[in-house]
Amino acid sequence: MEVRDAPAACDVHREWAMKWWTVLLCAAPLLGATVGCGSTVGVTPLTEARYPAKAQTCEIAVVTQVPTDRKYEELAVIDIATGQTIWDGKGLDAMLPPLKARACELGADALVLRNVEPGGTPWVHETQGKAFAVAIKLPEGGAGAVQGR
Repeated sequence: MEVRDAPAACDVHREWAMKWWTVLLCAAPLLGATVGCGSTVGVTPLTEARYPAKAQTCEIAVVTQVPTDRKYEELAVIDIATGQTIWDGKGLDAMLPPLKARACELGADALVLRNVEPGGTPWVHETQGKAFAVAIKLPEGGAGAVQGR
């Protein structure tokens, strides 16, 4: 039976612990890049009028210009910023569902896209996708009253 002296046994454990601390410290930035991001949606009301909320999956027209042949009421500006990780969707297809859901919560009939900036990966730095739109209410109501997406 071999007997090791105490300092030699401690050195083995110390080396093992140092290797794991090195791995954890190197992995921390990668873990931080994948946790806690995601999209954020903001709403800025443009009127004091309130309308009954619709289901979050309501049918809502998405257009790029306001209707010129009928009156409408601007309810709110809705903005979105996507997460910055490589797993976050940064294009309009990823940003549209949350924008539409918020517009439905406001009782809107249409969503007028004002600005869309898809994110991406320029060089190695991930960028956010950003967009904002105006939720509008039509006097006659219904998404079918506006031609859109």
